[in-house]
Amino acid sequence: MWEDANYCWVVICKSRWLHYRQSLFAGHRIPLALTDAVAPRPNLPVRFRVTCDDCGRPHFYKPRNVLRYEMEVPENFQPHHAFR
Repeated sequence: MWEDANYCWVVICKSRWLHYRQSLFAGHRIPLALTDAVAPRPNLPVRFRVTCDDCGRPHFYKPRNVLRYEMEVPENFQPHHAFR
């Protein structure tokens, strides 16, 4: 059922060549915070820094780069400080 789905706010890692083998077309998604299917995107700073959970490289993102995506989050997941 869609009510049981886990939605997250995510950004796509800008180090695309490092994640090429994982997903050729979609890129590596970095989870930022849990959400639901209808919640509006929260107010975010003009630019915020996110460190990739896979390659460890930091990049700056704009609010328009934040997407909602249905995915399972790791057990030790901590929301990004801009979403707390």
